[in-house]
Amino acid sequence: LVSLTIATTLQHPLSRGSSHINGQDPLLTPLIDPAFLSHLFDAWLMVQAAKQARKIMEQPQYKNIILNKQFPGPSVQSDAEWLVSVKTALELNVNHPLDTCALMPEDRAGVVDPQLKVYGTENLRVVDASVIPIQIGAHPALTIYAIAEKAAELILNPTT
Repeated sequence: LVSLTIATTLQHPLSRGSSHINGQDPLLTPLIDPAFLSHLFDAWLMVQAAKQARKIMEQPQYKNIILNKQFPGPSVQSDAEWLVSVKTALELNVNHPLDTCALMPEDRAGVVDPQLKVYGTENLRVVDASVIPIQIGAHPALTIYAIAEKAAELILNPTT
């Protein structure tokens, strides 16, 4: 038995989500909105990718071996129908979401400064993937290690 899956994903999404505290109680679950496909270009690109995946699977080489197509059904034709299907399939995101506490100027929706300190706080730092301001086209592990090394340097050798 052979299984074939075509997966499409955005390597550099333009959609921007948000995360916020949910009141004064630190034990309350934060308010998180990933806003997947909220940017029109992201939505258009994923629709085009899904259409292309269907075209590939309809090639003669695959017709005889594909027993069960799961996504989307043949009734999906218009871009609006494709978008609904793509958004429905987005329950599983294969990216490593970043940028919930972006290292950017505060007036551009940044959360931390170049010292990794949260704007408006005395000495609260964020040291993880959430400070990366854009999605990177690779596994983020090495970038996160570099952020941690830089944070250690900033903490051990504070500037005045």
